[in-house]
Amino acid sequence: MTTDKTDIAMAELLQQFMIRHDATISTAESCTSGRIAATVTCIDGASQYYQGGIIAYQDEIKVQELGVSRVSILRHDVVSTSVARQMAVGCLKRFHTDYAIATTGYTGAGNDRVPSGTVCIGFACKDLSARQEGIQAGHDTVSSTAIQIHLPQGTREEKTAAAARTAILRFLEWASGGV
Repeated sequence: MTTDKTDIAMAELLQQFMIRHDATISTAESCTSGRIAATVTCIDGASQYYQGGIIAYQDEIKVQELGVSRVSILRHDVVSTSVARQMAVGCLKRFHTDYAIATTGYTGAGNDRVPSGTVCIGFACKDLSARQEGIQAGHDTVSSTAIQIHLPQGTREEKTAAAARTAILRFLEWASGGV
């Protein structure tokens, strides 16, 4: 992966959000293969808010490491909003962060159920209101959602870059109350 001006700009936007909200973030990536993590950490200071990530490329890793339901994978396909959402929630819990972003998709060939270029992006967030008020909550409430996008034609690298950038931008919209 080569870091370009767009990646740096994305990383800076995310950094501003994280610092402004005194929050932490983690990533769970399948189709983006660590591209989101590489983008987030391409600028100085990322260690203040980025805790880590997991590349869950194989279904079994999604199940074992992130708690994704095998039933969801079979019922909806591994590239589904259901799986992306579960990946984000599992990542949030695994890394004990305030926010998480997850991706699953087909940047190469799709299958008979889901076409190539389909990417699902999941977002998760702890209920930060208790933390902001200085209250220690016994059980964290988690908000989560997922979206599905369709990437334009291009090479696998172009699709991966587009998916990672879209994930960061849509996360920022969601976390700011937009999506």
